[in-house]
Amino acid sequence: MSEVQTYHGWKRDRAGSWALGLSVPRALLVVAAVVMTGYTVAYGAFAALPAVLPVAALMLIAAWMRVQGLAVGEWVLRMVRFRRAKMRRETWYAGAAWQPAADPADPAGLPRVDLPGVLAPLRFLEEERGAGVPVAVVHHPYEQTYTVVLHIQFPGLALADAASAARRVGAWGGLLAGWCEEGKPVSRVGLYQRYLPEDGAELVQWTAAHTTHDAPDLATRTAAALLGGQQVWQSRHEAYLAISLSQQRARSAIRAAGGGDTGAAAVLIREVGAAADRMRSAGVEVRRWMGVRDLAEVIRTAFDPHAAGPHAAHRASAGDPAWDGTPPGVDSALAGPAAAEAKLGSYHHDGGYSVTYQVYEWPRSPVAAGGLVPVLRSTATARRAVALLYEPLPPAEAERAVLGDITRSSFSVSLRQRTGGVVRTSERQALADAQRQEVENAFGHGLVRFAGYLTVTVTDPARLEEACAELEADAAGQGCRLVLRRLWMAQDAGFAATLPLGLGLPSAGLWR
Repeated sequence: MSEVQTYHGWKRDRAGSWALGLSVPRALLVVAAVVMTGYTVAYGAFAALPAVLPVAALMLIAAWMRVQGLAVGEWVLRMVRFRRAKMRRETWYAGAAWQPAADPADPAGLPRVDLPGVLAPLRFLEEERGAGVPVAVVHHPYEQTYTVVLHIQFPGLALADAASAARRVGAWGGLLAGWCEEGKPVSRVGLYQRYLPEDGAELVQWTAAHTTHDAPDLATRTAAALLGGQQVWQSRHEAYLAISLSQQRARSAIRAAGGGDTGAAAVLIREVGAAADRMRSAGVEVRRWMGVRDLAEVIRTAFDPHAAGPHAAHRASAGDPAWDGTPPGVDSALAGPAAAEAKLGSYHHDGGYSVTYQVYEWPRSPVAAGGLVPVLRSTATARRAVALLYEPLPPAEAERAVLGDITRSSFSVSLRQRTGGVVRTSERQALADAQRQEVENAFGHGLVRFAGYLTVTVTDPARLEEACAELEADAAGQGCRLVLRRLWMAQDAGFAATLPLGLGLPSAGLWR
């Protein structure tokens, strides 16, 4: 019997940190507090100490003290930004009752999709793949990315034997590593999963389509009674893979393919098609490339959970060859919510109430490949959406990132040793991990940045905190051991990150 393989060694991104794990703004606060106090003492201005010391203490507290993973100063900055946005009514959104006018600056004359917040800049293009098959391409003009979304399915790892699980995990790693090579245009990969309470719409449609006029009366009445009295006892699983192309990385390839949106879409579709064999090796089966109406339906049902049942019934009916009504899906102009409001710790959108968490810390101890299974479920009243976002780094960028980690860790260790401080085990381990990663990079391993987000959605606001408690308990349980952090004052952006639209990871800049 094969031994169960375990995985560990995930490292928290510290690209925005400087000395002793401090970001530049926090380090400047510490320096300012020390200089201000030292200047006062050095020049003998002792009368000013009663005013200077409290200010310096507040600056040190803002820089050093952490609450739920964030420094006090960062909390204050977030609160100021949130209050300012609230005063400007930027946390409140009302969808237009009419189609927005075309953007005059858009050469294609495409209408802007009526979406809130960070989703507002997105443009939905429709390109062709193969023999005239329409494919949705999501263009983000600010990030300069183009994204295609695949509706996928995979057998999962919960019931797989150890050898099969290890093989699929290795193949998934190989898929990501293939995009870490120099010159690859793929800049982001997003794996999205939604777990929705089963509404039975497809079962009702299937039963109606397969019931003949001469069926026994007892069988007809029994089937109707069973369908009419069904209870929500299972969940429906939907999985999507979003692959994004960087316009900057693929500039020459886009120009060779004709340039513009059409050239970018052609390069992206070609790149995704070339990865089909690697996807199959990882157990990923592509059910369909999402069209504009398909993608709009996914967005619409995320914002309005009550619309999931009618749209599922419509899609089931449209699958009939004799169907002559509107095609399945939703018009892109109707994808967004009718109204939405971001609050301190939750997000209210149409008939749904959501809370989004960031995976602040992945398991420190080794876990099996199916470690996320406890959080990948829904209850009778709550829906869950999980997003895993990956950004493959080219070799040169990966080398710079690893060298930066080694430099920061070495500086922190040497500084504590020179000042007589105790070097923490976590700092020694961070240095060892960075040095090990440098060796792996030298042998051709790929490096990716990744993040995880989880959203729980209910239709009854009274059940929201109960659903949050269930998710937190599942994440902290044995075998999962995730540390979640609620995205206070950023719930609308967090909710958008769990939609299969290819939005990016948080900034890793020096000033974050």
